[in-house]
Amino acid sequence: AAFIITYGGMYVPRRVSAAPQARQIHLLTYNLKSQQEDLQGLTDVIRAVNADVVALQELSTAAAAYLTVEFATEYPYQALHALPGQPVPGQGVLSRYEITADRYWLIHLGHQRVTLLVEETSLALYNVHPVHPFVSRDGFAWRKQEIDNILAHTTRENHPVILMGDFNMTDQSAEYGRLAALYTDAYRAVGWGLGFTFPTLPDENAQIIRRLGLPGTLTIPPLARLDYVFHDAAFTSLKAQVWRDSGGSDHRPLSVRLALNPHPASG
Repeated sequence: AAFIITYGGMYVPRRVSAAPQARQIHLLTYNLKSQQEDLQGLTDVIRAVNADVVALQELSTAAAAYLTVEFATEYPYQALHALPGQPVPGQGVLSRYEITADRYWLIHLGHQRVTLLVEETSLALYNVHPVHPFVSRDGFAWRKQEIDNILAHTTRENHPVILMGDFNMTDQSAEYGRLAALYTDAYRAVGWGLGFTFPTLPDENAQIIRRLGLPGTLTIPPLARLDYVFHDAAFTSLKAQVWRDSGGSDHRPLSVRLALNPHPASG
């Protein structure tokens, strides 16, 4: 009964329409698993989704160099921040819209804010990656600290806000509740099913199986929804889909379509 109350609505087909004059924006958030080799699978996924804006987490220097050249034409606006020898905090944005401002900062992991010019409206897009709470005995406190920092930025914005990335949280966490109280979770609004994005690779599955004491020959599907796109009232969620292929990452990317409502505040 609790499951039906909490998640039953996510199995009901929902049809959302935008105003005829609304500008639609296609977004992709994608954790690259710090890949430094075999990068073709990642580019194949990005190209297949064909989003207008791609937010990347765990961006290695090798991946940044490769993507810069690979998508020079398809994504002429790029803001990539890769740290030598530290691929996990790396963040980046590929965009078909002009990037007029870009800021990257590091807490426990990396975070990024870009300003996108969509027609004549400036949008604030946050590409974030709060720390996984199980990395340390202080992990939950660290994740809360990063969410505090992110919200301190987003709640002061004068532009329409999109907040996306690998949040390393489930929709049952306190941090999710804080975000969902202020912003719309696009997948929760228009996605179908539970939308699990992690894990996708055999090694992550094996680690979970060992922790649970299950037979080593067992394989399990993704078990958690860690990747999100949130937005404020300037947008309407139209479609949200967990992509079918991970491209070699341990996360499945999340594809989201939003409509920019007419006459949003642009600051």
